Amino acid sequence: LPALGVPAMGVVGAGIGTAVSVWVGTALYLRMGFTEAKSMGFASAAPTREDLRTLAKQAVPTSITNLLFATGMTALYWIVGHLGTLEVAAVNVLINLMLTLVLPCMGMGLAAGALSGRALGRGDVADATQWPWDVAKLTAAMMFGVGLIAVAFPEKLLGCFLTNQDAINMAVMPLRFTGITVAGDALSVTMQNALLGVGDSRRVAAVSIGTQWFLFLPMAYVGVAKMGLDLNFLWGLYVLQRILQAVLFARLWHQGKWKQIKLS
Repeated sequence: LPALGVPAMGVVGAGIGTAVSVWVGTALYLRMGFTEAKSMGFASAAPTREDLRTLAKQAVPTSITNLLFATGMTALYWIVGHLGTLEVAAVNVLINLMLTLVLPCMGMGLAAGALSGRALGRGDVADATQWPWDVAKLTAAMMFGVGLIAVAFPEKLLGCFLTNQDAINMAVMPLRFTGITVAGDALSVTMQNALLGVGDSRRVAAVSIGTQWFLFLPMAYVGVAKMGLDLNFLWGLYVLQRILQAVLFARLWHQGKWKQIKLS
């Protein structure tokens, strides 16, 4: 940021900026805890062994899921590396655009989980069951509109991040795949976070890890490294994996086993 007197530091600067943002975010979360949640018992007593056990039951599956998701994305870059440098650049932009689109869905999913948890707390199982479906419909409709923009104007969107025309051309069809399926992805993320919100972290981990590590990554490697298929195949496979997750998460919610989960 030359305008602020910060010299250009390249990759090192990007790393420093990321690290600083994480610590600033942590400090803000702690501040919110002490200012907003102090009256509800935040940091007022040391956790008991039972508290730690309950926390671990929820945190460990989610932590493993997030770790393996991040590791899986690194493996995806390695697979794309078999295609070439331009493909890596294209996939980097596609992944960042996809993650940006997912952020509103995550927020809506967390809200759905919180509302379902509150309804369960007051004993209203029917209301708890309905909240994620209502939120998912709203989120899918919202993301459908955003997806249409990606389908209609992929070159313009990609041109904001890529300067190489060959890389832009490679990413056009994959971005359209994302735009077409983003409404389904909204259902996936909403239901995933709703399940996490009511404490069903183990089955969420099973679906997330299973579809990524036992379906998508092996098929992607064979298709790209062994069969010589292109980026359109790889990204099409990726969005199909996301749609499969949506179907499985919706089925888990519909089955209703989360209603019997005891957090303590």
